[in-house]
Amino acid sequence: MSVTQTMSERPKNLLGLVPVLNRWKYPILVLSILAMLGSAGVSLLLTNEYQSTTIIYPANILSVDPDRILQGDKIEVTGSSVELDRLTTIATSEQLAYFMIYKYKLYLDYGYQDMESDINKFGAMNMWYTNLDVRPNDRDALEISFISHDKYKAAAIANDIAARIDVLNQELPLENRKRVMEIYKDQYNYYSKAYLNLRDSLNEVRKNYGIYGLADEGYHLSKSVIETQTELAQAKGELEVMQQTGGSTTALKAKINGLEKALTTLTSSGSVYNLDKYAAGLKATRDLDSIQSNMLSRYIKAKANYDNAKIALNGKISTINVVQKAEAANRKIKPIRWLIVAGSTIVTFLLSVIFVSLYELFKREKYRFE
Repeated sequence: MSVTQTMSERPKNLLGLVPVLNRWKYPILVLSILAMLGSAGVSLLLTNEYQSTTIIYPANILSVDPDRILQGDKIEVTGSSVELDRLTTIATSEQLAYFMIYKYKLYLDYGYQDMESDINKFGAMNMWYTNLDVRPNDRDALEISFISHDKYKAAAIANDIAARIDVLNQELPLENRKRVMEIYKDQYNYYSKAYLNLRDSLNEVRKNYGIYGLADEGYHLSKSVIETQTELAQAKGELEVMQQTGGSTTALKAKINGLEKALTTLTSSGSVYNLDKYAAGLKATRDLDSIQSNMLSRYIKAKANYDNAKIALNGKISTINVVQKAEAANRKIKPIRWLIVAGSTIVTFLLSVIFVSLYELFKREKYRFE
């Protein structure tokens, strides 16, 4: 059709296709039927594929931190868009993809015997991402869908993806928790050792000075000194009276000698248990006891921090909320066989018409030039 042709001339050319189609109707019809039958056969050979979907809400990762929970903070049921982006990134990560491919041996489903070569890895990963669909919905939830030839496997993989996302999301702060726990462990070991050393030192000082009960020992020791001094004074007074009256003083002198030795023992610095030594050791034991009490409070705090850090490290608090678990699909998602047959038939028919039209046009032009 030339540029100078009018609009009224174009329908005539289109009507000119009718005789052409009439002459070629049987070949076109045969080709269309063959295409229909062939596409129907091919579509029947295609394996049914099923899709299962699980829906999860992200929890605020800070609110599910065991350290915060131990301090009394509440868990926030839903997280922000940051948590949603984090879960999406984890869901589409290669780490998760490799884990699931190896766990369910999906490479066999994708036509590969192993995952040793780079080509096999690339092909299996490509098929994985083709069958995986991860997208946030308009309600800030994450929809995870997976397609498989086995509808039960599709549901199991979709649910396992959600579980694996939770595990990987929990592992994100794990290294920092380990470092914090090591710091608390070092503090706990230091204060534990320091406290035990102080306790041993205090016991040694008490043993050397004969001090074991700070409150009672001072009272009883002072009481013994006073009582001994009193008895000694009374005995000396009795001795003076006995000497004046000419009575026997032998027993009384022996008693006075014993009381003097007892008083010397109680007050002399050379004896094991005496008032002077007690007074000297009292200050040392009080100082050490004060230091030990302070160290004990630090030791208790360090132990509590270390125990809490171990609980936080071993704590398994879910970072997701599963709204809908994936279930085995009742209907296949593909192939849509009627669409394959209809499309193939229509495309074949149109291509046949185009080919016949061009062929007839070529014959006519060739005949005109001859």
